[in-house]
Amino acid sequence: MLLGRSQDLASYRSVEVIDLEQRDTGYYEHTLLPWSYRPRVQVGQGILMPRWINPVNRREVRWARYVILNSRLFHPNPRQQESISGVITVSGASEVLWVDPTSPVHSERQRILVWHSLLGEESESLEPSAAL
Repeated sequence: MLLGRSQDLASYRSVEVIDLEQRDTGYYEHTLLPWSYRPRVQVGQGILMPRWINPVNRREVRWARYVILNSRLFHPNPRQQESISGVITVSGASEVLWVDPTSPVHSERQRILVWHSLLGEESESLEPSAAL
């Protein structure tokens, strides 16, 4: 498994298959969020990182912006009024949230997984041709 340099992205202790569950609420914690989340979070640091490095020609790099989240943010429950501090704002579109049912429970919620595209068409991507 290769996820960048050892100090950059991730490490793992075990590998197992987990059946994710679709839910309407959860939390984000110590993760890398897409740049499109920037207007929705009041915390987090913006960072420019490689999105993809060509394994054959390592000089070919696709860059993208991300938000590093070093704390816990709750996704609001649409059926309740929330009094929890550190809430992410809901996007305009109806979001599909995938939650890890084996993750720790905080305020009756579990950890949301965020899917990133390695080659994706997201607008925050800084492709070499777009940077000119």
